[in-house]
Amino acid sequence: MTACRRLFLDNILVTQSADDSPMMDNDYPITIFYSHADEGYIADIPDLKSCSAFGETPVEALQAVLAAKHCWLATAQTDARHSTHT
Repeated sequence: MTACRRLFLDNILVTQSADDSPMMDNDYPITIFYSHADEGYIADIPDLKSCSAFGETPVEALQAVLAAKHCWLATAQTDARHSTHT
């Protein structure tokens, strides 16, 4: 069993493996890093093309990317329904 650390970011539970692999949220890894160019944090879901978000804190970035993920998945589901009707 892999050791992991549990983090609570503004009441959102995320886990991170001991080897610092990305945090997981419903089977989608989420990477959060500080961007000096943007002067804030970027949260990215690599498995969902172009699904990323910005926040002034890691918590804000995580909350924003979770909202973006919801929209991304809803749009993908809608697009899939439309593509089957063509």
